Amino acid sequence: MSPPSGEKWDELFHVYTICTLILFMKYFFSTLWAINNDNHPEEDKIFQPAPVPADIKRRERVFMNDVENIPFHMAILWGAFIVQNFCNESGHGNHETSALIILMIVYTIARFLFTICYLFALQPFRTICFLISQFTIAATCIVMIISGFQIKH
Repeated sequence: MSPPSGEKWDELFHVYTICTLILFMKYFFSTLWAINNDNHPEEDKIFQPAPVPADIKRRERVFMNDVENIPFHMAILWGAFIVQNFCNESGHGNHETSALIILMIVYTIARFLFTICYLFALQPFRTICFLISQFTIAATCIVMIISGFQIKH
């Protein structure tokens, strides 16, 4: 197998950087959107607290799902990124580099669509988006294993 081109390698870096930033922003705004003033002591309510939205439970569940999934998934995605770069450096991994680019993009889109579907109670699309994100992580693990066994010193 041939190593990826310099452009393909650059694309891997760019996609991972941009998708990580997008997922962080999603995570951050999900946190802000799920703030429930009823769950804070009075001294934390410096300003007049906003009324608790009617859909606060749904917002909290979206946030909790992000907390439960995104950090662990990002560790796997970035672990695969690191292994892939060692594989690329050893002169292999062209197809795996392309696969990781696609998987990172699909994961990012699936997590966003999951959130939208959750907030608007769109079933079965919410479950489909969740499963797609889970399958991309499983596929990422497989790519990481394949890349790890291609590393030659």
